[in-house]
Amino acid sequence: MRNRLIALIAAAVCLVGILGGEAWYLWLSDGPKPTAERPVTVSDLAQATAVDAARASAEEILSTTWEDYDAQVEKAQSLMTETFAIEYGETSGDIRDEFIASKTSVDMKVVWAGVYRASAEQVQALLFLDQVTTRGDSGVRTTPYRVLVTVVSSERGWLVSSIEAR
Repeated sequence: MRNRLIALIAAAVCLVGILGGEAWYLWLSDGPKPTAERPVTVSDLAQATAVDAARASAEEILSTTWEDYDAQVEKAQSLMTETFAIEYGETSGDIRDEFIASKTSVDMKVVWAGVYRASAEQVQALLFLDQVTTRGDSGVRTTPYRVLVTVVSSERGWLVSSIEAR
């Protein structure tokens, strides 16, 4: 009876060790790199977390209003890598005066999001958005867009490193 108990405990310890090693490999290792044949190399949970971050960040970054333009630009930059924040700051500075003078408001809503390519360090999410634009008293216009949002893993979580219209 004692030998069976020892064998059972040894088997349980081995199983826990194997599961721990697999968890380390899946969650902590860099893992394989995406290729054309295998564009997603992370778990469903990891890619869903990154795509959710891309979705929320894109809505925040791409939505703005003339009423508090500068504060919104600053908040949007906090969701980006340093390099992309600089590029975004330059672009938003170029359109600032016209945006405010025309009393423009842009509200972006993601209607669908999915993973395009994913690794442990970087995820590209394909987003379909509806852009609702209001300009002064000229009415409201809704335009569909498709963008590829790249987010990179950082100490602060997933940060946007690029947004490309598709």
